[in-house]
Amino acid sequence: MPPALALAQNAVLPVYFTIGTPLGRPEGELPEKLAQNFAQAENTGSSAILALQGVEIKPPIPAFIDAAQSLGHINIQPDPDGVLRSHVMLVDYNGKYFPSFATQIAKTYLNLQPSDIKVRPGQGIQLGSIQIPTDAQSKLLVSYSPHGPSTPSLSNS
Repeated sequence: MPPALALAQNAVLPVYFTIGTPLGRPEGELPEKLAQNFAQAENTGSSAILALQGVEIKPPIPAFIDAAQSLGHINIQPDPDGVLRSHVMLVDYNGKYFPSFATQIAKTYLNLQPSDIKVRPGQGIQLGSIQIPTDAQSKLLVSYSPHGPSTPSLSNS
């Protein structure tokens, strides 16, 4: 186990997904420590969760996975003109939802457990008591305005 990661006890590491259309099931089981990072979807009456589809997962090496407190995806999806206007909050991997690196950092900072991240179809993501609104593709619109967001901001529930 890498000494610095083991000593930190709060390391959040990145995972990358190859995005595409799954043609079948992924090969093999994921390591338990990696599988613990998937978020649960709540039943809100809406069954459609539109998120980027991961067809292959590229995690850190096993020793790093074991030492990490949590892992989050680092996938981005620019708009057609190449500008990043949104943050991809979830990647759908085999019907399970993997939170973003930023979400996992916030979870760690707030001292929350993996079970404290809930996917709320059609509404957003619940991070502890914080509701994070997303669009239909589970993306958070990024406000680059120096005067603050012009869309609904993060709010406590």
